[in-house]
Amino acid sequence: MMKTFIFLKVLHLLLIFSSSSGSATETNPPVTEPIIINDPEWPPYFFAGQTHEEPGLMKELLSHCLDQLKIPYRFKYQPIERMQVGFEQGTVDMNIFSYKPEREKIMDFGKLPILVSSYYPIVRQDSTIKIKKIGDFDPLKLGHTIGLRYSKEFYEYIQARKAAKNLDESSKEEFNLRKLDAGRIDIFVSTDTTSRYVAERIGLLDRIKILPFKIQSADYFIALSKASPRIADRPSLIKNLEGCYQKMKKSGEFCQLEKKYHLSCTH
Repeated sequence: MMKTFIFLKVLHLLLIFSSSSGSATETNPPVTEPIIINDPEWPPYFFAGQTHEEPGLMKELLSHCLDQLKIPYRFKYQPIERMQVGFEQGTVDMNIFSYKPEREKIMDFGKLPILVSSYYPIVRQDSTIKIKKIGDFDPLKLGHTIGLRYSKEFYEYIQARKAAKNLDESSKEEFNLRKLDAGRIDIFVSTDTTSRYVAERIGLLDRIKILPFKIQSADYFIALSKASPRIADRPSLIKNLEGCYQKMKKSGEFCQLEKKYHLSCTH
């Protein structure tokens, strides 16, 4: 009788443990300490932690979803050119990245595109410059925002111009726009969304134009550092974040966020 009682008691405890373990795996992947998300200078998606700006579209998206999932996190500013190093070293855990095969060595990518970004040349509104090939940039005073990668071909062109000391570099989009307006540069390349947003904010939108020569168009995905010591189950976290994003899209909540940043709603 006593043996039967002990056996039933042990079986009961095992069932309780099994049930509680199952519920943990069905909710959110364990996080040992707050996830570190980079907050770069990338308007209108991130604003480098500046409190006088809106948080940024992607910053609001990630904050909302992590809050919903009850996963602790914090934002940390690093310039764009340092962000990939942070992923390699595990000092940054998460951001939104365009997919490149070589990045798979240091990042786990989601499968659902979160945004699409396209690079175009930006010139003054009254400019007669026409760009049909990369060689057309040769005689022009060319600006560059440090950290931008563009396409492989154009990035190599930028590096060659830099080596020849024939490149005007800036740390922010705003600086290139102001240099362009002042005639210090003739042209620079950036994403159309960022250029329009920043130009409107500083009152230069009617003084620039975007040329129809697409340098590159890329999908951007949720990306997690493979070297992260804080995320135990990266695939599950990506899946949960993508699920949250899909719910926001379906409900129209994400569209409202896009409108807040003067962007057209994606479908």
